[in-house]
Amino acid sequence: MIYAYYRVSTELQTYESQKLGVIDFVNRMNWKIDKEYIDEGVSGTILAKKRKLGTLLKILDKGDVLITSELSRLGRSTSDVINTCQLLVKKGVNCYLVKQGMSIDNTPV
Repeated sequence: MIYAYYRVSTELQTYESQKLGVIDFVNRMNWKIDKEYIDEGVSGTILAKKRKLGTLLKILDKGDVLITSELSRLGRSTSDVINTCQLLVKKGVNCYLVKQGMSIDNTPV
């Protein structure tokens, strides 16, 4: 399964620019997004497990793909982002950070 995750901090912001980048990436890879998760008006300082991201993290399985626009969408707290990344690697989920042109997986960086 391929999941997209978007987050904006305030209800005045829109996730559309994030989505455009993710869609462009998905099209280049010849993939299709199966499901999108969106946190609107939710600060990245809120722990991942207390956002829709936490729900997504629970259902991700080995071989799944998570795509987000950039690392900061996963969170603002370094320790929370590291915990999220470690969980993704442990579960065998490939996570792509579109703007950084990076992936979080089990390969050495």
